[in-house]
Amino acid sequence: MMPKRLFPWILLLIALGFLAVVLFSPRSPMNKKADVLPYPTVQTSPTGLVLPLVPLEGMWYSQNDGTRFAAEVTGDKRIKIAIVGQDGESLSYWDGSFDTSAMPDQKITSTKNKEAFCLSVDDTKDFQVKDDKLSFEFKMDSIGLTKRVVMARA
Repeated sequence: MMPKRLFPWILLLIALGFLAVVLFSPRSPMNKKADVLPYPTVQTSPTGLVLPLVPLEGMWYSQNDGTRFAAEVTGDKRIKIAIVGQDGESLSYWDGSFDTSAMPDQKITSTKNKEAFCLSVDDTKDFQVKDDKLSFEFKMDSIGLTKRVVMARA
């Protein structure tokens, strides 16, 4: 049988051992590294204001007047836009350079990938970032069609 004066010390020793395991365990939340964002989170505007950047990477969709568009902004700073038919088949409309983050209300100019087949005949295309939406001018010069396409996140 153990003396009553020794019992609190043994409990304290067990509690300290448990605390040490929790604090120094590799699985402890205190030992986890913070997630690092792959893009800067703020940028200084031309007027000197610091603005948060809008992350653009991922899938974007739009449906305008029965015409559906699907776009993907990839981590290698590219954007690919496809026109999607009602049967699910798609045609490549644009493939070009693109920023993965931008300031709100910023215009991004994309340069066409010359090696990719695209329906667009433009060498560059301007995109507007506004209110977590991405917009561009859809043009088919051969039939005289021009309209603004506003895309939202998937």
